Amino acid sequence: MSDMAEESAYDNVPRKTRRSKNKVCRHMRAQTDALTGATVSTPMTTTTHGTTTTASPSTAPCKLVCDTDWELQEKRCFHFSTNKLTWNQSREDCKSKSGRLVKIFGKKNQKFLFDKVKSLMEDGEDKFWIGLTDSAVEGQWRWTDGSLLNSSSQFWFKSTNGDKTEPNNWKGTNPEGEDCVRMGKKDSAFEMKCWFDKDCNTLQKYICEKKSTCEKHRT
Repeated sequence: MSDMAEESAYDNVPRKTRRSKNKVCRHMRAQTDALTGATVSTPMTTTTHGTTTTASPSTAPCKLVCDTDWELQEKRCFHFSTNKLTWNQSREDCKSKSGRLVKIFGKKNQKFLFDKVKSLMEDGEDKFWIGLTDSAVEGQWRWTDGSLLNSSSQFWFKSTNGDKTEPNNWKGTNPEGEDCVRMGKKDSAFEMKCWFDKDCNTLQKYICEKKSTCEKHRT
């Protein structure tokens, strides 16, 4: 029988009979796989208002989790270290934890960090290093991944009367100025504008970040 004839013959078979044949074929294939050691992943199927959606195991819902002493915010994990290190030492410690000094993307992220840092600060100088520096080119602020600071996501401190504005590259303690950035402000009146440039050799607390882990739900 030709392919076209076979196809035509199949079209004339009642649907109920087709389903029975298909069911038998799937059963026989499963038996063959069991004998040969092959494995078949079973997709997840959900039905909503008559519509059936099938998701492969790899795209099944999961719970985002962080390691102990790390906090989840959206899809990233943050570690607020209370140890005090220089900026470079802080950067290396974050790397040793499979992370990096924090990179701040926008207002929501800044607000989360601002609130957390404020609760951990013991005094006005008890700030936290973030992953921003202009040590390569003065005035050209870059994150530790090499990307430039976005002009729409900057949170430099500026006093209410405008007599103090950051960054100011003060050279009082280091003739090379201040090339690293720390964040934090105890006074809530200044809201989220709490970035300050500082001598990179200053000992400060610091914030590490890394991606969260996808923990599959068990069914």
